[in-house]
Amino acid sequence: MAFLKKQLPSSLSARALKGFIERGACSVNGQVERFASRILGQGDRVAFALPSAPHFASLKSAISHPFPVLYEDEGLFICNKPPGISCDPTTFAKLFPHPYFLVHRLDRDTSGVLILAKTAVMRERMEELFRKRLIKKCYYAIVEGKPDTTEGVIDTYLAVEHRYQGQLLVKEVGKSVGKRAITRWIYKGVCGETKEKISLIECWPETGRTHQIRVHLSGIGLPILGDLQYGRRTIPRVSVSRCLLHAFKVIFYHPFTQRECIIQAPLPEDFLTYLT
Repeated sequence: MAFLKKQLPSSLSARALKGFIERGACSVNGQVERFASRILGQGDRVAFALPSAPHFASLKSAISHPFPVLYEDEGLFICNKPPGISCDPTTFAKLFPHPYFLVHRLDRDTSGVLILAKTAVMRERMEELFRKRLIKKCYYAIVEGKPDTTEGVIDTYLAVEHRYQGQLLVKEVGKSVGKRAITRWIYKGVCGETKEKISLIECWPETGRTHQIRVHLSGIGLPILGDLQYGRRTIPRVSVSRCLLHAFKVIFYHPFTQRECIIQAPLPEDFLTYLT
């Protein structure tokens, strides 16, 4: 097993590797070897079939987590973050018993799919996927108003306008001073009792700028319900306690198994209130 540990990704723990060997993942000189203590000789040929994503997922740790688990393996922990939780290292160090790494972040009030890495190697691999835009993200937003078309693409440049008490305010600016932000959106229909004023929008951001979806939807006249920074309009008889934005789904290929992962977070109760 010591030989394999040197050759394989560090995200595989000794315990997990031993389990894979016992399941027949390793062969020596063409013969399946199920004993991790096998002593190798000069010229022995060793083959190891890295398990697929479903096998990885079966090796969930026995650690209890504060958020619902959507997917877990030896290197990844993907959960359903509730609203009201800030995505900063200090907060997560208190919530989780082990030092998981935040691969990306969600706004404090945004719920849904949140990806964490269990190892530094996995963090680097996942961050690379984000940089190369190889992780597709789908969000749902309940907005004020109704669009004139069924879908569209918002392509602008964003920059920080103001900072206050640890918070940011972002605005659309010119190309020379901002960073490009692209969001594809799809109108999914009206919802709620005030049907002419509240809509469900599906968003696929191609970039990951701070407050991107919130600024973009507000910019086309569809502010997210409950967004006090970029909305501020009110609808009679409608009261919400947070910005109704939910990270619904991520799609990517696992850095080690190369299997496609499609991870979804169920819509929260405050969303369902408007969709039923």
